[in-house]
Amino acid sequence: AKALGRGEKEADQYLEKNYRDDLNENEARKLAVSTIEAGEKKIGKFDKKAVEMIVIKK
Repeated sequence: AKALGRGEKEADQYLEKNYRDDLNENEARKLAVSTIEAGEKKIGKFDKKAVEMIVIKK
């Protein structure tokens, strides 16, 4: 997993600490939002309700 863009250093650190290969879909969704939040902390306010997400399954 890799973060790109604003706050990527903090987001990458969060991913390194919290990512697991065996995440289920719900855990992966939560991890994605929490990773964005970690990257945005130093930037300012973050609203989880503003995140739009899709899931692509094989």
